Amino acid sequence: MSHPTAAIWRSQWLPASETFVRDHVTHLDRWRPLTLGLTAVDDRLGIVPDRAPFPANRLGRKLGRLSRRTGYAGVYDTFLRSHDASLLHAHFGTDATECRRIVRRLELPFIVTFHGYDATAAPRRDTDGRYRRELAEVFAQASVLLPVSNFIAGRIKALGAPADKVRVHYLGIPALPTAPTPPEGPRQGPARIVFVGRLEEGKGVDHLIQAFARLPRELRDEAQVDILGDGSLRPSLERLAHGIEGRVRFHGRVSPAEVAATLADSTLFVGPSQPTAAGWDEGLGLVFLEAAQNGVPVLSYATGGVPEAVQDGVTGLLAPVGDMDALTAHMELLLRDTQMARRMGEAGRARIARDFDLSRQTQRLERIYDECVGA
Repeated sequence: MSHPTAAIWRSQWLPASETFVRDHVTHLDRWRPLTLGLTAVDDRLGIVPDRAPFPANRLGRKLGRLSRRTGYAGVYDTFLRSHDASLLHAHFGTDATECRRIVRRLELPFIVTFHGYDATAAPRRDTDGRYRRELAEVFAQASVLLPVSNFIAGRIKALGAPADKVRVHYLGIPALPTAPTPPEGPRQGPARIVFVGRLEEGKGVDHLIQAFARLPRELRDEAQVDILGDGSLRPSLERLAHGIEGRVRFHGRVSPAEVAATLADSTLFVGPSQPTAAGWDEGLGLVFLEAAQNGVPVLSYATGGVPEAVQDGVTGLLAPVGDMDALTAHMELLLRDTQMARRMGEAGRARIARDFDLSRQTQRLERIYDECVGA
C-alpha cells in the first residue's frame, strides 16, 4: 500500500536552527513528505528540497517577487499534481501567505503551523496591513491551524483565527540514543551554566551575564558560563562579560552534536527570554525541552509560551520578566542545593518522555492529516 503524500512548505530551506522542520520531514511514517518552497539556502540539516526553483541570489529574489504577483502560477501546480499531493502543510504563518493561492487553485487541504514570530512580531511590523489581510485568507482557507503552544493559540485567535480550527500541537523532540545516566556523588569540576540560542534581542543573554556577575564570589569561582550561538549582539555581550574572572565563554555557532554534548554535561540551563519592543515573544522554546531531556533544570522568565515548556518549581524556576534579582536568587539556590537541582532535572526528563516525544507527536500529526483528507 502506497503512502499518501504531504507537501511540506517552507519558503527558505532550511535555516540550521530549524531542526523542528527537519524532524517533521524525517519522522513522518505513514505519510510521504514532499518538500517545496521558494529557495534552497542551507543544507547543513541534510534537507535538499524537492522543489525550490528560485536561486538564492538577486535574480532569484526578483523572479520570486514577480511570480508571487500571479500566485506562483505555473511554478508548483503541475509538480504537486504529478506527485499526487493530498495536502499542503506550511510552517510559519508568514510562509503560509506565500503558498495560499497555490492551495486554493489545487483545492488541497491546508494545514499551517504557527511557531512564534509569525503571531507576535510579524503582525506588529505589518505597517501597511498586507500581512493581516493575507493572514485572514489563510485562516479562511486552512483546514487546521496548529500553534505550538497555548500562548501562540491565543495570539492567532486575537488575529482572527476561527477557534474551531485551532489545535495546539506541541513540537516533539527526538529521543536521545541512550538515556543519560545522572552522575552519582558531587560534580567533578566547575558547575556549568549553559545558554544555547541566537544572540539577539529577546533571548536575554545580557541578563544571564549580569545575573551571574551578581552571584556570591565563591559560587562564581566554582562555575562557568558557556554561551553557544551567535548573532548581532555578540560584540556587546562579550564586552559586558569582560572581566568576570574569565568565567564566561562564547563558543559561537556549534554543531548539533556539540550542543547535545554540552547539554549532557550541564548543571543549569539559563535562557531569560523576554518580550521585545518589536513584539516578539517566546512561542515555546524547544531548547528548554532539550535541556530538560538531558536532566538539566531550566531557569528563565515567565513569558510567552515558556511556562508551557518549563514547569515552575517542578522542572525549573521562572522569575518575573526582567527581575534579575530573582534570576540571580534562582541560580544561587540551585547551585547550592544540588539535590533540588537533581530532582528538577529528573522531573524534566520524565516530562519530556511523557509529553514531548517526537514519535508520538508525529503520530498525532499524521492522525490530523488523516482527518483532513477524510481517511
